[in-house]
Amino acid sequence: MSWIDLGNPTPRPKIESHVRVEWPDGSEYSLPTNLDEPSRSFAEVTRCRRSRRAFAAPAIEQLAPLLSLSCRVRAPLSLPGGILQSSRSAPSAGALHPVHVILHRRHERQWYRYDPYRHSIWELQSKISPLSVRTALEGVLPGGDATLMLFAAEPGLTFAKYNQACSLIWRDAGVLQGILSLAAEALGLHFCLIGVTGEPWVSGLIEQNTLVGVGAAYVGAPG
Repeated sequence: MSWIDLGNPTPRPKIESHVRVEWPDGSEYSLPTNLDEPSRSFAEVTRCRRSRRAFAAPAIEQLAPLLSLSCRVRAPLSLPGGILQSSRSAPSAGALHPVHVILHRRHERQWYRYDPYRHSIWELQSKISPLSVRTALEGVLPGGDATLMLFAAEPGLTFAKYNQACSLIWRDAGVLQGILSLAAEALGLHFCLIGVTGEPWVSGLIEQNTLVGVGAAYVGAPG
């Protein structure tokens, strides 16, 4: 067994400043906000949740409640040094939420990123082709017409508040992915995590070299 010791995280005596990731300019598309609440009980959702691997293309009206239930900011907070905290469905070390959700809808030529503050998606122009990423992932798990999710961590955000923060970032990613899987089940969507980190694609999405891949998933309508 090769276990990598990520160290024991500890809060820094003083929060360091952090320059937030700067996303390339792109068009913004607001997502629907008049969303129906799932009618299934939490007990039923936990009993029925499965990794479901048959996907039809999800409509944007289906992705909007999924992102709202799992990622959307309920209340913004702030720390010194330009550090943003927020209250969301998923717990996060220091309420920092360093994991961004990057989306690719089948047959489209660009990425989108979810904005949890504005509940919108933004076009994300990148030298990394989403079609080439999907082709590479076909050998791991065929996605059909699913929407691809890449989970892109911004490590500097968590490192500004904690020493040895790597394990915190991985735990944040895992918790978010678990919340997404339950939200998808509650909404009648098919969801399956993919056994990759998302590298080397995520770190190359933008020029700043501030992102790292911490997972990927497919989500779709029942196929």
